[in-house]
Amino acid sequence: MTSKSQSFRSAFTTNRAEELGFDVWDDFVIPLFFDELDLKEAKKARRIVGGRGCGKTMLLRYFSHHSQFSKSREDINEDSLLNIGLYWRADTNFLPMLNKQKVDEVDWVLVFKHYLTLSISLEILKSLNSIATSRLNCFSIEDLERLNFDHLTDYDASFKGSYSNIVRVIKKKIRECENAIYNPPTLKDLIKIPDSFVTDGLIDEIKAQIPSLSNTIFSFYIDEYENLLEYQQKTINTKIKHGRAPLIFHIAMKVNGMKINETLGNESIQGIADYRNIDLDEFLSEKSDFDLFAAEILLHRISKNSKHIAFDKEIIKREGSINIRKTNEYKTKIIDSAKRILPGYSYKEMADQAIKNDRIRSRLLKEIEKHLKNKKPELDFVFDDNFPQEIIVLPALLSRNTIDANHVIDEFNKLRDGKKSKFSGDGSWVSNNFVGCYLNLFRAYDRPCPLYAGFNSFVRLAKGNIRHFLELCNAAVHRFSNDSESYSIPIEVQSLATRSASEDILNEAPTYGVMGNRIQKFIYNIGHIFEYSQMRKTQSEPEVNHFSIRGGYSGLSEDDQNFILEAEKWGVVYKVKSTKEKDRSNPDSVEWVLNPIYAPFFFISFRKKRKLDISPEQFRVLHCGSDEEIKGLERSFRSKWDLDDNNVPHNYTLI
Repeated sequence: MTSKSQSFRSAFTTNRAEELGFDVWDDFVIPLFFDELDLKEAKKARRIVGGRGCGKTMLLRYFSHHSQFSKSREDINEDSLLNIGLYWRADTNFLPMLNKQKVDEVDWVLVFKHYLTLSISLEILKSLNSIATSRLNCFSIEDLERLNFDHLTDYDASFKGSYSNIVRVIKKKIRECENAIYNPPTLKDLIKIPDSFVTDGLIDEIKAQIPSLSNTIFSFYIDEYENLLEYQQKTINTKIKHGRAPLIFHIAMKVNGMKINETLGNESIQGIADYRNIDLDEFLSEKSDFDLFAAEILLHRISKNSKHIAFDKEIIKREGSINIRKTNEYKTKIIDSAKRILPGYSYKEMADQAIKNDRIRSRLLKEIEKHLKNKKPELDFVFDDNFPQEIIVLPALLSRNTIDANHVIDEFNKLRDGKKSKFSGDGSWVSNNFVGCYLNLFRAYDRPCPLYAGFNSFVRLAKGNIRHFLELCNAAVHRFSNDSESYSIPIEVQSLATRSASEDILNEAPTYGVMGNRIQKFIYNIGHIFEYSQMRKTQSEPEVNHFSIRGGYSGLSEDDQNFILEAEKWGVVYKVKSTKEKDRSNPDSVEWVLNPIYAPFFFISFRKKRKLDISPEQFRVLHCGSDEEIKGLERSFRSKWDLDDNNVPHNYTLI
């Protein structure tokens, strides 16, 4: 393998913020919604919500001192000192230990607050080092060492001396706290530092001795808030409720990640009054230029590893360049560049390629002839290669009892004669049925499907999920071996890659929290039901990939409700308002869409078109039913859709 191929492949090997470290300055692409975040100006808490893979961690690490005062940052000025970000992740291995073990919860609250106080203090001190070693010349490492913290001895006799000493002491106290947590009987001897130490002690001392920080607000970003225990969330909620300058608390979580709104007192935190909500999924939706953002990430990753891709890496790092990036000229240029790397077919090109395949052509011809056989009078039909999309949907139309074959062929002949036909235009037979019929052709041979290839398809499959987009790119470049100057990945290679990436992401499901195994079972079962639906010869409902539950959310048992909330939390399904219900203000008039990233695995459409209406009992079976119940549910759908027992999905595995 040449160095060119190797560098191309390495462009997407790190797809998680955790793999990049705390300083993400070189890797961060400023999102196009950046101006709407107002995190640097925030005077009260922000609750940042988004699905797994939406970039929460990357965003928080960008706002942290590690990145804002990165050694790689050249255009830094003193305005950066007005708001200094502190990043802290809720450790899923350590924090759950602060529970029970014959210790009362009220005592655990004090231990957690002590540990949090020390963690915040250490992060504040680390931020000073980041500033001192940055290109900003407001104070140096020598200036840090001249700081004196003797006034903090009121809190603890060891809190005195130089910067290096106070850092050493706080690290020592964190280790002592961790040791006590691992040995609960010793917790009673642990001297706990009060909350006021941070604001009234440490920050006051820093501001008094470093004039350039006199107006600074420290923003403490808590990542993965949903992993905190309930009393720990109450503790953070209390800090949100009473947070004020110079220390503001911000939290980031997955969807449905806030278990409770209560504080440690008799109050609860409320949106608007106590915090502002930032919905990253909404910002990253298809309506908000996610295609442009994805294209920029794609080009940035490759250009970092190759000199052969020309890309202005500075424009995506300048906060003031967002309006330039939103211009049609820039957007067209960037997306066209992405499409050259990930080319795709139009629907007509897909159809052209399909009917040139001898096996597919023969199958289509046999299906059409079967439906026209013995028709009287004999129908005048010509297999016309000039209308490949229409040819592909013909067998499904001829299979329907609701449409007369004479009428179908009549409309096809009108099309050939250049006349207005039901085959053409918006809402036509082709626009409504082509994708479903096309997928059915490839399902029969279990071939890589070009529908899933191309930059546009990658964007649709990722649906605002940056990690999923990167996984698709990674799978594609790892299957691409090319030593020429071209970086264009063949469509067949992309098709194989999307199938592989889809399966890999599906196989991650057991790691999705306490319900991980049930979540994977549900994905398999609902995915196969959708695939059964799309195997119908008539294609009367050709693109089913979402569902509603009769009676809505309130019609579910508590266990079912908890499960659907967990599935939403992990981005397996996402909730949308029903488009068909008369009363859309009804909170129960909702639908759940299966994440499109699973579409290539199940050979189903990634377009939100038709829904499946299921009962609460059927929903229960899908996520926790026995093998017999699942088989029974499948038999009922096969019977409903007139499928025999030979109609088994191409990748069928009973979970």
